[in-house]
Amino acid sequence: MPFDPPPDNPWSPDRPVFNSLDGFEEQVRGYTHAADVAAIRLAWASLGWTFANHLLDFYMMNRYDGQSYQMTSDEMSMVLNASPKVGVDDPNLKYYPYDGQNVVDVGVQEIVRSARERCLDNPREFEYSNSYKTDWIPTRKIIDGIAGGNLGNALGGFYMGVSGEVVVHKPRGGQPMSYEAQYVVYVYDQYYFHGTAKGQGYLSEAMDIKMRFLEESGFARSFTTRGASPIQTKQGVC
Repeated sequence: MPFDPPPDNPWSPDRPVFNSLDGFEEQVRGYTHAADVAAIRLAWASLGWTFANHLLDFYMMNRYDGQSYQMTSDEMSMVLNASPKVGVDDPNLKYYPYDGQNVVDVGVQEIVRSARERCLDNPREFEYSNSYKTDWIPTRKIIDGIAGGNLGNALGGFYMGVSGEVVVHKPRGGQPMSYEAQYVVYVYDQYYFHGTAKGQGYLSEAMDIKMRFLEESGFARSFTTRGASPIQTKQGVC
C-alpha cells in the first residue's frame, strides 16, 4: 500500500481477558453459549448479513492475540457507501453522524488543509507532492435497514482514516489556490463484546453478555478489523 494508515489505537481497557475464567463450571457454560452462536449465524444468514457472519466466525475461531481480519473489497465498499437512517440522531454520541462519504470528505479536507498551511508557511512547497494522514476519525453506529444491521453487527462504532499525497498549486491569473490529492481510506475496529445492550438491530443484552463470556472462557478471542480502499483522487480549490 503506497500510503500508510494512522497508527493503531491502544486496546480499550474494557476488552475481556481471554481464558480468564477457566474453571469447570465456566467451561460448561462456554460450551452452552457457543451452541447459541449457531442460531445467531442462521438468523443473520437469513437476513443476508454476510459481513457480520464473517466477523463472528473469525471471533469464534481466533485463539491468538494480535490477529486481524482483512476486509474484502465488497465489505469496504459497504462502509464507504453507507448512510445514516433518516431521523436517527443521538446528541449524546460525540461522534460524526455516520455517512461513509461524509467521513471521507472530513479526512480529505484535513490533509488538504495541512498541505495548504505548509505551502503558506513555506512557498517553496507549492507544486510539490507531500504526504499527509489524519488521525482515526470515529463514526457512529449503523442501524439502517439490512445494510445497517450487517454493518452494525460487524463493526458497530468504528474508525476511518485518510492517508495520501497532496499537491497545492499557486494561485495564478486571479484564480485561487487549488489542489490535487491521491489518497487511501482506511477502516479500523476493535472487535469485542461489552456485555451490554446494543439497541435496535443489535444482539440483546443477555446474548451480548454470553458473547463476552465466550472470550473470558477461552472459546473465542477479540481481534482488530482492517480495511483499505483503492487509491482515490480528488481536485478542488483550497
